[in-house]
Amino acid sequence: MIETTDNLVVTAGADSQIHVMEPRMSWKVRSSFTDHRDFIYSLHIVPNGSIAFSGGGDGMLLAHDLDQGRLLYGLGANQAAVRCIGTSGDRMVAAGDDGNAIVYEFS
Repeated sequence: MIETTDNLVVTAGADSQIHVMEPRMSWKVRSSFTDHRDFIYSLHIVPNGSIAFSGGGDGMLLAHDLDQGRLLYGLGANQAAVRCIGTSGDRMVAAGDDGNAIVYEFS
């Protein structure tokens, strides 16, 4: 899967890795994240472009700082693969194969 911001392209997939690339710098890989232990099924970048959320096949939802290239935190979101992540205002929703949708509030 692919998500974009004004300056970045972020990819993720079955290799359990996330790559952050800069198209204006000949697609140079700016950072890579290897924190997932299973396939990555969902990827979402918050509107300001600084944080990406990724959902894995093991139910983990990870938050990545795209500016600093580091993992911020992980949440045990679902009992099965996290298939969809979305944000709106101060809320995030993660839905998975277990049939549950979890709503988080940002502070």
